[in-house]
Order: sequence, then C-alpha cells, then structure tokens
Amino acid sequence: MDCKETFKAFFGKLAFYIALHSWKVCIISFLLNGLLGLGMLKLPGKNLLNNDIEEIYMPRETKTQETEQFILSIFPDLSGSDFYSHQVVKQPLYVELIFWRKNKQSLINGSLYHDLNSLMQYVKNITVQSANGTAFDFTHLCALRNDKCVIDGEDTINKLSECTDGLLPLNKFNFENNTILENPLFQFADYKVVNDTLVKATYLKVRLNLRQDTTLFSQLSKHWMNCFITHMKQFSKQWQSRDLSFIFAHSKSFFVELGNDTYTDIRYFSFVVTIYFFYIGFVMSGGNILAKRANIGRMGIIVTPTSVLGAWGLLMACEVEFTNTVGIVPLFIVEHQIINTMITLSYLADVNDKPDAKQRLEYAVKMSAIPITTTMLCYAVPFAVAIFSRFYALELVGTYVVATMLFNYVNHFVFYTACLAIHEQRIDAGRHCCICTKLRPREELEGRSCCIICCCSGSRPENRSDTESSIEKIFRKAMLRFLLTTASKSISFISYISLVAFSLWGLVHYKVDVIQRNEVLSSSYFHSWNEKMSSIYQRESIVQFVTIHPRGYAADRVTISKLERQLQSQSFLNAQLLMSWVDLYDNSSYANYTSELALSLLVRNKLIPQNMEFSHDIRFERNYSKISALRFYIKTKDISSTLSEISLKKELFDLADTVDDYQQDIYDDFGEHSLPLSAKDKFVSLHSPDFIFTDAWKQPLWEFLIFTGVQLGLLLFLLFVLKPTLSSSFLIALAYLSMVCCLFGISHFLGIYLTQVSTIIYMLAGCVFIEVVVHTFYSYFQVEGVSKAMRVNAVVSTTTQALFHSILGQLLGLLVLFVVKSYVFVTVFRIALLTTAICIMFSILWIPVLLSYFGPSGIDARSKILERYKRDQSSVNLGDITVNKQTGVDNPTFLQN
Repeated sequence: MDCKETFKAFFGKLAFYIALHSWKVCIISFLLNGLLGLGMLKLPGKNLLNNDIEEIYMPRETKTQETEQFILSIFPDLSGSDFYSHQVVKQPLYVELIFWRKNKQSLINGSLYHDLNSLMQYVKNITVQSANGTAFDFTHLCALRNDKCVIDGEDTINKLSECTDGLLPLNKFNFENNTILENPLFQFADYKVVNDTLVKATYLKVRLNLRQDTTLFSQLSKHWMNCFITHMKQFSKQWQSRDLSFIFAHSKSFFVELGNDTYTDIRYFSFVVTIYFFYIGFVMSGGNILAKRANIGRMGIIVTPTSVLGAWGLLMACEVEFTNTVGIVPLFIVEHQIINTMITLSYLADVNDKPDAKQRLEYAVKMSAIPITTTMLCYAVPFAVAIFSRFYALELVGTYVVATMLFNYVNHFVFYTACLAIHEQRIDAGRHCCICTKLRPREELEGRSCCIICCCSGSRPENRSDTESSIEKIFRKAMLRFLLTTASKSISFISYISLVAFSLWGLVHYKVDVIQRNEVLSSSYFHSWNEKMSSIYQRESIVQFVTIHPRGYAADRVTISKLERQLQSQSFLNAQLLMSWVDLYDNSSYANYTSELALSLLVRNKLIPQNMEFSHDIRFERNYSKISALRFYIKTKDISSTLSEISLKKELFDLADTVDDYQQDIYDDFGEHSLPLSAKDKFVSLHSPDFIFTDAWKQPLWEFLIFTGVQLGLLLFLLFVLKPTLSSSFLIALAYLSMVCCLFGISHFLGIYLTQVSTIIYMLAGCVFIEVVVHTFYSYFQVEGVSKAMRVNAVVSTTTQALFHSILGQLLGLLVLFVVKSYVFVTVFRIALLTTAICIMFSILWIPVLLSYFGPSGIDARSKILERYKRDQSSVNLGDITVNKQTGVDNPTFLQN
C-alpha cells in the first residue's frame, strides 16, 4: 500500500471510529472550541485591539529606522528644552490649523485678531489626564525653546493686533530668532509681498509642536492630539465667526482616520455570511424529507465560526494582538470550508446505495482527505512564512490564518464528520430531517393529501440525483450538454486568450504605491484638511545629513564642502535653503583651519554662543580636541507624488554613498577602536522623517512574490506526488499563474494599486485560486474514463458543481458590500468580488477545456473501461440520468467520444 492509500485509510478509520461515537465526539469538540473561545474575553481586558495603522502597516527594521536610531544616538531628541523643527529625527508630533476668510479676502486685518486669539486660547486650554490623574494642557506638553512653547505662526497672529491698514511690514517679524528654515512667510499661502511689506495673505497655517523626548511625554502628546480632534469637532459646530473659517488635523490624523473608517463597515461582513448560509441551504434542499442535506450543509458553515471561536480564543489567551484587518479572514476561510463540505458530500453521494452509514461515511471522508489536506497546507504554509514579514499587519493576519486553518481542518474531520455521521444514521433510521421523528412508509399514507405524504414519508437515496436540488440538476445537465462541444471549446479558448492578453496589458500598467492620503472618507475632518493642504501649500521635506569625522572635521573639510555644493546644484533641492554652520563659520572674521584643536575651540567658544541653533548640530570629543560628527540641512522643492519622493531619495543616497565610499577608502587603515562609532556605521548618512513612507513602496510586492512562490512551489510538489508527470505540473502552474495574472491585470482597471492592505487581500485571493486548481486537477487525476473528454465530463458533473455553488454563494454574499466606503473594505470588496468571478470562469470554462485538450492520460486501458461499462449498462437509464458508479459519468452519451 503506497503513502496515498495509507493516508486515506487513516482518515477512513478515523471516520469509522467517529461514527461509532458520533454524539460524544460532536458535543465534546464543540464544547472544547467554546471553552477556548473564552480567551476572547481578554480582547478588551488586555487591550489587545490594535488599529494603529502606522504601527501595523508601516514596515519594521527598515533602513530609515536604522538611520533614525543612529542619528538619535549622536544627536538626541531635545524637544522638551531646545526644539527646532528642522532637527526632528523621529516622526514629529504636532497639531495644525489653517485659517482663511470666508470671502477669500486677505487675512492681514486687525479685526480678525480677536477671533484668532480666542481660538488659540481654546486650543491651549485643552486638557488631558495621565494614568495617575495629573492634568496636562498644551503648555505642559508643548515643545520648548527658551522656556517658551514653539508655535509656528503664532507670532503672525500677535502682529495682527497692530495691523489697522491691511499692511504688515516684514521688519515687524522677529527674523533674528528664526533660522532660514523657519521663515514666517512659509506659514502663508497665496500671499503677496511689495516693498518688504506683506500686503495680502489668503491662508495662514499655525502649527503647535509637541514634545516627545521621553516615552511618557510621547504618549501624553499623542493622547492630547486625539483630545484636540474631539474638542475641535465640537468647537467647529459652535463656531460663530461670520468671517473666519478654519480646518484642523494633527500629524497622525491620516493613520488614525484610516483606521477609524474601518469601524463603519466591518458590521456588513455578518450579512455576507448570512446570505452564504441561506444560499447553501437552498442549494442543498434537494431530495425528499428523509434525504434532504440542507441542515448538514449549514453545519458545514458552522464549522468555520466554531474554529474561529477556538483559534482566536486561544491566540487572545496568549495575548496575541488583534486588528480589524484580521476580521476579513473568516470571509475566505468559510468559503474554503463550504468547498470542503460540498466535496465531501459529493463523494458521499457516490455511495448512496451502501446500506451502512459508517461505510458511507468512511468512503466520503477517505476520498476527500487528500484534496482537503492539500488546500489546507497551501493556506497554512505560505501564511506561516508571512508571519516573519516586516509588516506587523501581515504577521498578525498570518498568525490568525494559520491558527484558524488548523482548527478548521481538525474540526472538519472531527466535529463535522460527527455531524455527518449523525445525519447518515438519521437516514438509516428513517427519521425526519428537521424534527427527527420516525417517518411512515408511503403505503400507509395512501389517500392522504400530498402535503402529508411529502412531510411524513420518504425513502433512502439510492443515487446522486436523489439528493440533488433542482438548481444542481439544471446546472449539471447544462454543463454536460454544452461545455465540451466544439463551439463551446472554441469560445472558451478565445475568451481565455483575450482575457489573459487584456490582463497582461493591465499588469504592465499596474501601479505599486503607498496608501494615498485621499483614501480617507470624504466625511472625515482629515479629508477636508488634506484637500485644502495639498491645493494651497507645497509638500516639502527637510533632509538632514550627518557626517562622521574620525580625525576631525578639518581633515574632511574639502570633501564635505564639495558635497554641499553638489546638493545645491540639484534641481529638486532649494539651494538657498541649505543650513550649515560651516558656511557661517567660513564667512566669520575668526575662521581658522590651521589645526583641528583651533577649529574645535573657535566653534565652541565663538560660533555656538552667537548662534545657538547650531549647538545641537556638532558633536565634540570629550576634551573638545576635535569635531567628531556634524549635521547640516537642506530643504527640498515641492514633492508631487510618492514616486517623486522615491526618486529624490535615491539620488540623494547615491550622492551620499559616493562620498561615503571615498571616506571608507581613506579610513581603511584607521583602527576600529579609534572610530567614534561602530565600524559598521556610515561616514555620511542622510535622513528625513518623511522617508519612512517610502520604505513601504516596493516591500508589499516582495512580500507577495515570496508568498506566491511558496504557495506555487508547495502546490506543484504536492500535486506532483499525486500525479508525477511534467504535463500536469505545467498545466497546474499555467492555471494558477493565469488566475493571478487576471486578478492583478483587471485590478488595475478597478482602481486598485498594490499597498500593504491590498497585498493581504491578494494573498487570501491566491488561496481561493488554490481551491479551484487543487480540487479540479485532483478530481481529474482520480476519475477513470475512455477519453480526456469523458474524464472532464466526470469532473464537471461532480467537483466543478461543488466549486461553482460554493463560489457563487460567496459572490452573492459579497454584493452586500456595495455599501462599504472605507479604503480597507472597498479594497476587500473589489478584490474578493473579482476573485470569485475569476474562480467561476476558470472552474466551469477554462480549466475543464484545458484538461480536455492537454490533460494527462488516464490510468486504465480503454478496453478495460469499456468492458466495465458494458457490465454496468443495466444500471444506466438513458431516459433519466443516473450515476455510473465506476466512472462518475452521468451522461452515457459521452462514451461515444
């Protein structure tokens, strides 16, 4: 006995044993899942719900994060004592307001001072409480400089109190206390300056900076930011100013609102499962009152929520965090389970003539074990690999998918098998399908009404058609009649080529990007803020360069000066906004480069006391004998898109790497113990907090390629073990890759682009493709037939029908999601809908036609099958289609092929 037969025999014996103790196994397994489900009580108790979009969807351990930690080790965060916005290394914390007049007239008007000042005072008085009950308002949490809160744009509001003629001379601004990167004019939009006088300004942006120099203050600042939004939403409804309008947001608003949007839509998923539940019951409603399978079909659906209860309860008991995106996992796993159920019931229908329930159950479970195990592995193994992803969201989804699939697999072969045994034992006992009372023979009810006869009597099913519903019979007959005709094959082949070509064209133009800010719902305050911000202000970034000097700056002066000149020559950088203490020192009267010690002392004793903004841009050795590290800054021009920022980042890194390589060559002979930092650190580093968003650009693509590679490799290996032929391996790979190609190509025309969110949905969609490929090909490998067409006919009449109704049920359920609005669930809806459509087309058209032309040959000789067929002719009624138990063919006319 080979491994396949041994494997099937094990599950057959398991089913036989379960049938002997069906009620005990059913009750114990259900209670066990329920007890494990108590672990879900820890979800609120341990605060395991994590919908921080930034944390779960931003990649971990990226180059930007490594550079961030490296810079902070040299120049720590001083937002609590000496804050400059251009020196920020971590993602900044702040709230912003944009003001404009309702008539779009200039803001340079003293009459607006009262409204602006009262609103600012309201914001400053917003209070939050710490864990120990201490109250903190803005003044306690603000970023400080010279013991004052740093508020960009507040100085302008104060100057308005002195403005009576609509003119604001620039000399009233205190430019001496601001760096070149803090020009007050940067806070205006649509402004006009004439003769050093601000004569017009339509928009004013005010930024209130918050400190994050310690973990406690970082948490309190984020808490205050959220309270700011809550208060401002209420305040804006009560705002009585006739002339002044404003919008607001904070630095984390995009991520917070993107996560909050999901709460509005997640409730609709319950309707999807409900529709699925009723559709499967309708499909399985065939047969008389004794043979009906509707309830056992619905129990197949119950397996998934039971598995979710057990698996998720166990994970939450282990304090594994949960995020809303995980909530879509049951949507795909329930489809997997319904396919398992219908495949098992399809095999069960092949042995309706066996008198013993245990034997029928043993056969059905034994025959379905291999394809169900194969699909389970093709779910679990790739997602087990995904657990090691750089995205925390993918790690969580992978963890929950693997656990749920394992529970679902066990529950299918234990809990559902026990339910199936009870169902079959009920049939043998002649009991009603709903109330389980003993049915009476039809002869005893002669002369009674048709209703009583239908409801109170029934007979055991003898063949497949006895348990089929009308919709199953119609679909089967239509498929057998039209699918493998020459015209149908031609249409299928032409449509397949056309769709693949269309998909390839879409795939060429498919867009890989990060989640865009405009994906937030239009009803959100952030949407209004983003629309206004992107239309009136330019998106600019400040890039800081950090250079390491083992022998001191004087030794590397020429190299760094050359780097600064190269930066100023770049078209995407603002040459006038390069901020470096070196330029100031070179133009001073005391500049001296005769020795590193002289340079170090002059910078420390003269330059820094006169220019305190540079005090945290220079790192001295402990004895001030040399400058071991420094940093300088430059501002970019407008960055129009993510791709523009990626291109900018790449060019800057190329420049920095060139200088770094040069420095590496110079210091090759320098002892590692003499370096100021680790030898692995670069001599030239660059960083901008905005670069963190570019780290997520192509990473989802690599994650998906790894997932697909593992899944396809495992699929080919498992099915090659079942059918070790190169032709079958080629056809399997072709079918799977064609489905993936169609998914991505058509997604382009639905406005879907590859992000962290869509990658997860694409992975789950790939698992649904696996269902179609595995069950169709495995069924083809197992059936016997005189010709390829005859074998395909057998597959279509059994397996394809099970796949079709399972997938169609989900398609109908997904229509409920037409009403969803959030980016995450709109993406889920579009990809899931497209996935089901592709699966239906491939399962009923293209894969059967592909197998009818190029499928591997059968195992049995033609003469052997013909002899067996002739022997079984007596059991075939040509007028009314019945099952040929040897070949699985319902329509004997196909034998002539």
